[in-house]
Amino acid sequence: MQYVCENESVSMQKIIQILTHDIKTPIIAQMRSLELVLEGVFGVLNKEQSEIIMQTYESSKFLYKMMCELLMCCKYENGEVENIFQKLNFCALVRKCIVEKSSDTSKKRLSIKFISRVKSQTVYADKKTMKIAVKNLIYDAICRVKKNSEINVILQDSEKELSLCVNYECENMSEEILEQIFEKSVAGVAKYNTIGTDLNLSLCKEIVKVHRGHVFSSLEGGNINYGFIVPLCKENF
Repeated sequence: MQYVCENESVSMQKIIQILTHDIKTPIIAQMRSLELVLEGVFGVLNKEQSEIIMQTYESSKFLYKMMCELLMCCKYENGEVENIFQKLNFCALVRKCIVEKSSDTSKKRLSIKFISRVKSQTVYADKKTMKIAVKNLIYDAICRVKKNSEINVILQDSEKELSLCVNYECENMSEEILEQIFEKSVAGVAKYNTIGTDLNLSLCKEIVKVHRGHVFSSLEGGNINYGFIVPLCKENF
């Protein structure tokens, strides 16, 4: 695969190299430097200085997260991601991801309600990448939902598949925007003050495809509903 940048043809492999060496390394160095400043290694900070440095540090963390997700998207498109498939308790994985996202929910005073309607919980998946898919799905909902709201994380099974989705109230979300929610496009996203979150779902979609699954989205009254479906382990059906 090739991309055109400033009238030059740039291979996907070259983009991966640039992200890995020319961008990722300086961001890591910047974050570590800011951590040392916040720890007082170079002297005590006053309140105003501490707040400014902390904001810069949080911005760097967000940039690093986006860069890592872009890098993984590129690697998926270039066929460079190695997955180690194993039996995985999907219900336990979702619960763990919700706990790990508790700091993000507390910032917006949100609550997450986990609804499990499954008899079979085992999928055949790569634990590391599937965890990324689940966390990205939950994080996207946290970014989009308004403050003091509740997010329903719903896990259901059918005869041969397992479905995970997020469901929450969202005003003025059109079906057109919702249909594109798993794509890389940022069209319409700025309206919801969530620029950058689409990469989370784009990566989620790539991971689910590798696991022989698919994504979905729908409007249910005043609530939006989106997530993914993956096959259960064969011995479960």
